[in-house]
Amino acid sequence: MTLAFAAPTTFSADAAARAAENTGAPAGAPAGAPAGDRTNVTDGLAALVNGTPITIGDVLREQPRWLRDEVAGAPRDADPEKLWTTAFRKALRALEDKELVLQKYRAGDMRIPPHAVDRAVSSILANKFDGNRPALLADLSRRKLGWEEWRSGLEEEIIVSSMKNAFADGSATVSPSEVARTYEEQKASRFSTPERVQVFLAALPDLKEAGEFAERIRSGADFATLARAHSTDSRAASGGDCGLVTPRDEFAPALAAAVETLGEGEVSDPVELGGKCYVVKRGKTEPAGVRPLQEVWEELREELLEKRREELFATWTGHLRDAADIREFAPFD
Repeated sequence: MTLAFAAPTTFSADAAARAAENTGAPAGAPAGAPAGDRTNVTDGLAALVNGTPITIGDVLREQPRWLRDEVAGAPRDADPEKLWTTAFRKALRALEDKELVLQKYRAGDMRIPPHAVDRAVSSILANKFDGNRPALLADLSRRKLGWEEWRSGLEEEIIVSSMKNAFADGSATVSPSEVARTYEEQKASRFSTPERVQVFLAALPDLKEAGEFAERIRSGADFATLARAHSTDSRAASGGDCGLVTPRDEFAPALAAAVETLGEGEVSDPVELGGKCYVVKRGKTEPAGVRPLQEVWEELREELLEKRREELFATWTGHLRDAADIREFAPFD
C-alpha cells in the first residue's frame, strides 16, 4: 500500500460548522473541531483512493456516527478536539475502505439485481416515512441530498453489504461452546430480568369517585369492568391492565409506591396526581430471574456471527489497502 500524507491544511470550528450545514450533517456534529484559519475547505480533498477523490464534505457526512461513538465511550474530561479529530479519521478510513470495495466490485463479475435499489427505496419509504413520498423528499431536501445522489448512495451501501456477505458468510462460523461461553459471561449484566408486577390502573376525576371505585372493587366488583366504564386513563379500553411492569420504571413515584405497598389482589386508596385520582390493583408477581440460554441462543449466535463477519471483512479490506495507492490530505495542524 502506498499511503501518503499531504501538507496539512488548517480547519476551523467555524468552517466545520458551515461544512456540516452545507453537506447536510446533523446540527452540532462538528462541535470541538480544531481551531485554525477561517477557511471553508469542505470541497477540498481528504484522500485519493487509487485516484478516486474523497472530499472533506464526504467525510463530514460520514463523521457524526463515529463522533457519537467516540463521545459515548469517552471520560467526562476528554478533549473534544481530540474526539472530533479521531472521529474524522475513522470516518475517512471507513470511506476509503468503502471505495476500495466498490472498486473491487466494479472490476469483478458480481452484480446486484437490477431491482435491489428499488426494493430498498420502497422499504425505506414504507418503514421510515409511512409511505409518504413527499416526507421522504422533504427529508432529503433538509439533508441537501438530491434524489439520484441518495439513490446512488443507497446502491453503494447495498453493494458493500453484498460484497461483505459474499466474502464472509461462507467463512464465518460460531461454535456452540462460544455461544454458551458468551452467555455465561453476559447473563448477569445483560440477561437478568427484574421482578415484574401485573398492575391494573384506573383514573377518576376526583377523590369522591376514586374512593367509591376502590370500595366497589374491595367489595368484589370486577376491576376491568368498572375501569372500562369509568376510567379516563388511556388503558381504560383494556380494563386498566398495564401488563407486567417494573413499577418504578413505569409509573410516577407516588403510583409506584402505592403498588409496592400492596399484596397480590389488593387495591390502593386513591392517589392524587396531575389533577386526577388514581386507583391501582396489584395482580400476580413475576420474580426476578435470568433469561435461559435456549431463549437467547439465536440472538447471541447471530451477534457473534456478525462480529466474525466484520473481522473477516476487515482482514479482507486490509489486504485491499495493502495493494492500494491511498493518499490522505489531513485537514489539521
